[in-house]
Amino acid sequence: MDTDSLKPPKINCSPDIKYQTASRQFQGIPGIAITPGNRLFATWYSGEVNEGPDNFALFGTKQ
Repeated sequence: MDTDSLKPPKINCSPDIKYQTASRQFQGIPGIAITPGNRLFATWYSGEVNEGPDNFALFGTKQ
């Protein structure tokens, strides 16, 4: 059984240029949520030109 999928993801709080807006050529599969206290959470996938193995998930929050 592959247990890698059970490991928690690594959180990168200091992303390099690869993850900055100008480098992202593909964005999709968005998600959004808001808490009862009006805190907004957003998530989406990004990466190369299309969906593929080098894509990554992004997450943002705003209060």
